[in-house]
Amino acid sequence: MTYLTANHSTITNHLEATKVSSLAPKDSNKNEILNSFKAGKHEMEKLLIGCQWLLVSTKKLKEL
Repeated sequence: MTYLTANHSTITNHLEATKVSSLAPKDSNKNEILNSFKAGKHEMEKLLIGCQWLLVSTKKLKEL
């Protein structure tokens, strides 16, 4: 029977943070997030309109 031994090394060098940034986003970042949300909402609306059109078209084809 063979036994495996694992090398259990420990970390001796710890890294320290040299610069801490603010967690609160700046005004320009807030505007970018808001604009991307609005653009995403617009894209979702277009997608939903396309889905509605597809459903109506499918119903009409089934009626034929």
